[in-house]
Amino acid sequence: MPERFSQQKIVNRGIVTEPFRYIDSFEGRKHILLVFDDLTEGKMIQFRFLRNGLRAGESCFYLTHQEPSVIEREMSMSEVVDAREWIEKEQLHIYPIRDLSQDKDGMLKGYQKILEMIQQYRPPYRVVGRAILDIKTEMSMEVQYVLEKVFHSRFETLEGSFLCYYDWSEMGGNRLRWLERLSRTHHAVIFATNFRRGLTFNLESYFDTASQDFHYIEEI
Repeated sequence: MPERFSQQKIVNRGIVTEPFRYIDSFEGRKHILLVFDDLTEGKMIQFRFLRNGLRAGESCFYLTHQEPSVIEREMSMSEVVDAREWIEKEQLHIYPIRDLSQDKDGMLKGYQKILEMIQQYRPPYRVVGRAILDIKTEMSMEVQYVLEKVFHSRFETLEGSFLCYYDWSEMGGNRLRWLERLSRTHHAVIFATNFRRGLTFNLESYFDTASQDFHYIEEI
């Protein structure tokens, strides 16, 4: 089990930052897990993640199970991203996807089709999304975990950063256990479950993937 740290110690070591500060300052390619308990605030983090990529000249994607017009309207109303401007520049793509658990060709094939669509555009990429719509049951969460694991194992072949979002209120089963498992398939975890006091855990700064453990959070 990793050594436990007080909150101040892990902040001093650069393991923990405030969510927006992390979104604005991270470098390189990252696979990030976002957990939130307020939909509006969760969307603000997602949109800011994309805004920063747009400003950096990256090809940005919002993968959604909703109508694209709904996301476009939410982006514009947030005043974080002028969605229409970036869509017209062909730099922002709001892309509707099917729930991969319903894909007639199988989940892994559906996952591959999404990656192939993204890779038609100029890298680097910045992507917000999640493959499985329903995460209310243990079975659906298990499916989502497997897809995250497969994706993370191939991450080094991808030229971009990915933000996977989870609404705390929608997660079924033992949520803390699922988050511990999901953390093993990401480079960083953003807990925006108490907005403006949320935390981002840079997992690479604390332990390698093989030894990730969430027990130290008990100190916070």
